[in-house]
Amino acid sequence: MSKIKSYFAHLSTASKVVTILIPALMLVFEIEGLLVFEFDMLAFMMAVILLADILTDYFCFGGIYSKDGKVQNFYKISPKGKDVYMNVFLVHGIKRILLYFGFPLISTSLVFLLGKQEISLALNGMTMAGYLLGTIGTAFGGYAYSLIGSLISRKWDMVMVSFAIAVWGTSFMMIFNLIKMWSPIHVKVIILGVLIVISVAGTLFAMWYNRKKLEDSYYDEKSFKRNQSGV
Repeated sequence: MSKIKSYFAHLSTASKVVTILIPALMLVFEIEGLLVFEFDMLAFMMAVILLADILTDYFCFGGIYSKDGKVQNFYKISPKGKDVYMNVFLVHGIKRILLYFGFPLISTSLVFLLGKQEISLALNGMTMAGYLLGTIGTAFGGYAYSLIGSLISRKWDMVMVSFAIAVWGTSFMMIFNLIKMWSPIHVKVIILGVLIVISVAGTLFAMWYNRKKLEDSYYDEKSFKRNQSGV
């Protein structure tokens, strides 16, 4: 619980609203799409979640990998700063996993609970195996892009860089959805395997890199001079 409190204390008010509001709205749209329009909106839902996630990540950690990262300097003033910093990243990572894997699970469950699986299969031109593989691929595709996009956007404290990455992410999700929709089963399996490798490797790299950048920041020359001068 303390880790979650640390994370939400780190978020700005706007980030808190987006973190809670966007997933709730996407769930409402998914239910409405299935019941009213008889259309599975998972691809659209994941594209919006990806857009919101990248932008929220910027407002939390923008520029954190640069030498002048403001967030790092904030945590250095406390003896427990390093632990709090890593806890924030841990909760952020868990939240990201819940977003990208929880929503496809919820969406697929709703499709079956509401008896709309035949419509989804007809619209997507898929067999049941293809539909399930495609859904899992959507989860790993969004997660993999969010990891790579965040690692890049944190290099610069520039909102336009993060915004561009977020917009490209929505395009990626829509194009990826079309590719997986019409690909044969064996191609879906290959794509899924590649995305799983990228996701696992990206997660491990992000965990290592976050700690490395924090520890390195204690010893970089600029930071050392600021600490020595009491600034």
